[in-house]
Amino acid sequence: MFIKMMGGRQMFFMGDIIDLARQCAKMGIIAFIFVLVLWKIGYWLLYKKILKGKKKIEAKNAFKITILGIYVFSVLYLTCFNRTVGYERKIYPFLWSYREAWIRGNEIDFRNILLNYVMFIPLGFLLPIASKRFNTWWKTYLAGLGFSLLIEVLQLTFCFGTAEGDDLISNTVGTIIGYGLYSIISLCNYGISIIINKKENNKKEIGFRIIKTSVFVSPLVCAFALFLFFYGSYNERELGYSLSEYIGRINPNNLNVVAKTDLKNEELNYETYIGPRLTSGQAHKKGKSIIEKLGKKVDDYMTQYYDQTVYLWSKGENGVIAQVDYKGGTYTLDFFSDTFEESGDGTSVPENIKKEKVIADLNKYQFLL
Repeated sequence: MFIKMMGGRQMFFMGDIIDLARQCAKMGIIAFIFVLVLWKIGYWLLYKKILKGKKKIEAKNAFKITILGIYVFSVLYLTCFNRTVGYERKIYPFLWSYREAWIRGNEIDFRNILLNYVMFIPLGFLLPIASKRFNTWWKTYLAGLGFSLLIEVLQLTFCFGTAEGDDLISNTVGTIIGYGLYSIISLCNYGISIIINKKENNKKEIGFRIIKTSVFVSPLVCAFALFLFFYGSYNERELGYSLSEYIGRINPNNLNVVAKTDLKNEELNYETYIGPRLTSGQAHKKGKSIIEKLGKKVDDYMTQYYDQTVYLWSKGENGVIAQVDYKGGTYTLDFFSDTFEESGDGTSVPENIKKEKVIADLNKYQFLL
């Protein structure tokens, strides 16, 4: 697992990338079954049997196009259709997310940028494989930009998310990186074909292909180097970084700082405790265990994952909401009920959420030690 220490905090991104891949895989399986059914009905039943069509579609080409279609469907689902409507219809300023990540150094900010790169790498790789039309680099780059623009327009129009010009940059760079990986595969295939077919080595052609591949791969190298540079810069900051800071510009000439205490150059050392970091699966398992210890069952349909936190609802009335954070594994319990009674101070509280009963239940199941 890729771990980066930054200001005493662990930076985990592989878990988020794996979660993204897992979600894409689930949707991919559903989409594959759906496409397979349409293929059987559309091609074999309607075209071949009923219309007596004679044009043959090669299974190899059909498979490539199907994989590309499944990928496109999965990305649209994750970025648009899987989200609840209700985001603010707003377009963020250009390079906002990059400035935010640079100033705050928040792992979530960096994670969101990284995932926007990673999500579009398969597009740059699959397009030229699925269709020869995209063997030309600029066509693949333009397709990545167009697909990203489609997602942003859908998010802005239907309030599926926030529209950011930064996503267009990140997604397009991800497509460029994906095409670079394709160029490596293409170069390897060319070398293998020379060996197998025992062709005469054309040094000029080989040199040209190597140079062209190096150019296409350079964005991957540059992106990786910049990412490491941004992370490494925070280790050199004496006072660390702020979790909440205004991203805009401030004129320092308007500031007047006065210290009411004497400043010392004495170096002090304190021990720092770094809590455990859970994956989404571990956080879900912990929340489920808590709800089950309270005699409830988890309603998996209501489970939500949002910014390093998982929310689990129990089934039935007099339920429980368990909110488990990935960082530290801390959790919060919220109780809800349709039955209320009047409390001593004149407010209405759920019948089963009296303070004494809640504390007794938590102590019973050793939540409070």
